[in-house]
Amino acid sequence: MLRALNKSNVSGGSWKEVFGDNADEYFHAWSVARYIGYVAAAGKAVYQLPLYVNAALRDPLSNPNASTYESGGATDNVIPIWKAAAPAIDLLAPDIYLPESVQALKVIELYDQPDNALFVPEIGSNEEFVRYFYAVLAHGGIGFSPFGIDDNGQGSKDSETAERLAPIAQEYAMANPMMRDLAKWAFEGKIKAAVEREDHAPQVIDLGSWQATISFGVSMRRSEQINSLPIGKAMVVQLGENEFVLIGTLCHFTFKPLGANLGKAWQYLKVEEGHYENGVFKLLRIRNGDETDWGGPRIGAIPVVLHTTLITR
Repeated sequence: MLRALNKSNVSGGSWKEVFGDNADEYFHAWSVARYIGYVAAAGKAVYQLPLYVNAALRDPLSNPNASTYESGGATDNVIPIWKAAAPAIDLLAPDIYLPESVQALKVIELYDQPDNALFVPEIGSNEEFVRYFYAVLAHGGIGFSPFGIDDNGQGSKDSETAERLAPIAQEYAMANPMMRDLAKWAFEGKIKAAVEREDHAPQVIDLGSWQATISFGVSMRRSEQINSLPIGKAMVVQLGENEFVLIGTLCHFTFKPLGANLGKAWQYLKVEEGHYENGVFKLLRIRNGDETDWGGPRIGAIPVVLHTTLITR
């Protein structure tokens, strides 16, 4: 624990002597975690269920004062303390409501650790939060649950609830038949995700012999309309040197060869739209001509799965 908190050279002392200005918060976190860990261990002695702790978050970038957030809980700065004090807890899981993508993506990174599988038990249900589903999948996440996902609404609210939850429902429908594939690809480090940021700028993903550029918005040929909210998202799964699965919404993929092929002309050998079923890609149609021209395929508001092969010439 001390090593994880950058205190590996300390041989002993009081909390104040070891942790200085952080002593109060760290002792608080240790005390809360020890109690919860004690209760969890007692429960597991009776019934061996996996257990997790929800974490109300702090800003992971600015190192704010402990008095400004729910200190004592499993915030990112005390994860090592919780792991040491509550070994009966299997997962420390972030509740993500942070308003900026740079904050949310940092949280996803921080809670994805070798001894802590990434699980998001609670996240905002607005459409802006759906984009993080792709980032969680890319990190090998084992769960993603927007707040109120089980809300069936009452009376006239039924249609409002259905409309609010439609974006995540569509993503679940896309991912459901290929969850085993996604889990395997994530474990093998084959998935890279891009989520639209507040500046709506294109993003670049390096893929060895290729570089993918993902832009966001509604686009037709050379004209592009920026999304009114940052809700675009994309995943690139690298199956081989020139073979990829492209998934996304409100985005546009294009590629550039790298390495020995840098500067060469390139094209799509084949772009197949379909879905995965029992680990096998099932073809719906082949995209040709205008559907892959002007750099690459464009995907609208409904998530699409494209099996894609590139070549240089």
